[in-house]
Amino acid sequence: MLLAADIAQQFGKSEITVCEFGVANGKGLLSMIAIAEQIQRETNVKYRIFGFDTGEGHPEPQSYKDHPEALRLGQYPMGDRKDLEERLAGRAELVIGDIKDTVDDLLNRLSPSAPLGFASFDVDFYSSTKHALRCISGSADLYSPFISMFFDRVNLLGANNWCGQLAAINELNAENERRKIDIDRTLLTVPKHRQIRRWYANMYMCHILDHEARQCKTDRPV
Repeated sequence: MLLAADIAQQFGKSEITVCEFGVANGKGLLSMIAIAEQIQRETNVKYRIFGFDTGEGHPEPQSYKDHPEALRLGQYPMGDRKDLEERLAGRAELVIGDIKDTVDDLLNRLSPSAPLGFASFDVDFYSSTKHALRCISGSADLYSPFISMFFDRVNLLGANNWCGQLAAINELNAENERRKIDIDRTLLTVPKHRQIRRWYANMYMCHILDHEARQCKTDRPV
């Protein structure tokens, strides 16, 4: 989230949108709110925060790609939705429903003045991640040139390029010429602490290659 604020400032933005796909009990979303408040005090960059969840935990796995050997229907339920909304206290917006039906709500709410700068994908399944990744299908000015992304299940036991979140990432890269997701290469230095190493492995960067900032302004001599 700090990187999202730094990138926003670099490209002249004073507000940024961040979101979490897969809220569950809300601990992650509440952490995002607290972190946003700290960063805003330091940078003056404001945050718009969205959380997306079914409200009922995991849906039914659709195929082997959803890792049914490890993930099942109803895992990670939200619990008391009203209590969570009260704890959010208007500092984040909770969007309830199947992600395939609700992700377009985010696309409709994004604006060039508050581009998407960070997204956390905690939905676990291939199918849910595939739907959630539609969040980067809008016009280029709705995004930072680089979007920091967290994927929670890329290191699941049995994770591979043909299932789960890795399959969703690979398919997006194959299907899109100017929207690509790669590992976050700003984090290549491997820390000693085991938990931090694992976090590094979950961090990716989405490159909006058709963003205005990434286009040549003038012809260069050969």
